[in-house]
Amino acid sequence: MLATNEKGDEKRTIKWMEAVWGDCKGDDLWTLWDIFGVLGGLWKQSMLDSKPLRDRIHAQFDQSTLKRPLIVSAVDLETGKHIVFDENSMETGLDISESLISSSALPLAFQPNNVNGFVLGDGGVYANLQLSEGVLKCKEMGHEMENIIVDVIMCPANTMDIKEWTLKDSRYQNAWQVFQRKEQ
Repeated sequence: MLATNEKGDEKRTIKWMEAVWGDCKGDDLWTLWDIFGVLGGLWKQSMLDSKPLRDRIHAQFDQSTLKRPLIVSAVDLETGKHIVFDENSMETGLDISESLISSSALPLAFQPNNVNGFVLGDGGVYANLQLSEGVLKCKEMGHEMENIIVDVIMCPANTMDIKEWTLKDSRYQNAWQVFQRKEQ
């Protein structure tokens, strides 16, 4: 993850990410429940046991410290509230691993992550591409809009230039809605 490495280490970090995650198969990330396989999920909080994914995330990030700003989103599955983890969350005791586990807890497939009284799942339940928090964080840090780069892999026929990003842009729930946005 880029946020755990210094600026200038991007190529090395990408190679590390490819080595750790590039050849993952399903059973590297999840297993069937011991009793009744997927049907065992009827008695659990999910259809699959995500312990292998949780273990892999802990092994890679438990001792990590942030070298750059980081934003990870999740959703409280009981209230629908969008929860944002950033370096300030990490300073108050929540580690990187727990924020990543929360963000990867795809409802029904993987069990939610219980953190600080919240029952957290994948932030994509709230918005499958949460750009607003990152863009606003960059603006709060003093960056001008023309210097903020949002890297999203899409294959549209046209490109768009977002002139200004405000909190009202949070209404976009996915990349397609952002792409279809009409300039004001």
